Amino acid sequence: MQLNINNKWTKIFKKPFFICGPCSIEKKKYFFKTIKELYKKNIRIFRAGIWKPRTNPNLFEGIKEKGLKWIKIIKKKYKDIYFATEIATKKHIKLCIKYKIDILWIGARTTTNPFLIKKISKYLKNTKKIILIKNPMHNEIDLLFGSIKRLNINNIKNIGIIQRGCYNINNNLYYRNFPEWDYFNKIKKKNSKIPIILDPSHIAGKKKYIYKIIKKSLILSYDGYIIETHISPSKALTDKYQQIKPNLLLKYINFIKKKYNNNINKLKYNRLKIEEIDKKIILNIYNRNYIIKKIGKIKKNKNIPIYQKKIFNNLLLNYKKFLKKIKLPINKILKIFKILHKISINIQNSI
Repeated sequence: MQLNINNKWTKIFKKPFFICGPCSIEKKKYFFKTIKELYKKNIRIFRAGIWKPRTNPNLFEGIKEKGLKWIKIIKKKYKDIYFATEIATKKHIKLCIKYKIDILWIGARTTTNPFLIKKISKYLKNTKKIILIKNPMHNEIDLLFGSIKRLNINNIKNIGIIQRGCYNINNNLYYRNFPEWDYFNKIKKKNSKIPIILDPSHIAGKKKYIYKIIKKSLILSYDGYIIETHISPSKALTDKYQQIKPNLLLKYINFIKKKYNNNINKLKYNRLKIEEIDKKIILNIYNRNYIIKKIGKIKKNKNIPIYQKKIFNNLLLNYKKFLKKIKLPINKILKIFKILHKISINIQNSI
């Protein structure tokens, strides 16, 4: 199935455009103050979560229709603005249409469910609204494009992708989500017309990483950025650690505008992808050592020898076969495993 993407909607905004605002609408005073500050800083596209799909129950799940009423008040005050929010159900869509929300996005959890996407597509049939779709939480590009195809079936064409990264099990040590920089290239290969918006907030998970991600992203040429911003992040009920204040946001926006380039530096882009792969290797070694400690404790409690030559040699034999199959230099990579094994022995000896 050939995709039918209309990217003319991006011409409403100057590239790169910025979608900014709180993760979720909570208290009226914080919401109104945030929008006021952002408007003064020439932000005209605002994000504002109305319904929040939380990982665990009994947490704040959004202010619901009350927040849409507040958006209506703000839209009367400022005529040249756009609002974006996340939708997942028929009720969400009906209310967003009622309150004239301009941009709807489909969240990462929803993208993974073809049944939900099919329903959303049906409810939005023939819509002229801008529909943004976040990549799934795991790295599966075909699932993302399957969702876009389902939207296309019902004549939904004003589509864009939000690149929000993919799940990182070690998010306490590094970014909340891996950027998956290769996503940009994969998307453009499948469809060069589709606009891509980077979400450094959800990739970072912490304020301190946002600038680093933005800086790296400028090697590419994203159509826009969606950045979580709150007048008082410490008071936020959702994603408080990754929301930034409007003044800091303005610094980042000015930096992006100054450094932005429509041309992609292919050499730097490939280096960026290599760096991400290397970070994953390092985190996997960290996870490996964590499991080694557990093995060491079991061996100590059961008086099992730390070094077991037969088991190690069998592992090397299996690795050798696999390396041969995928055509990698066998002896050089086996040296790496021998080094890892020495580290493993040292860890177990220290227990």
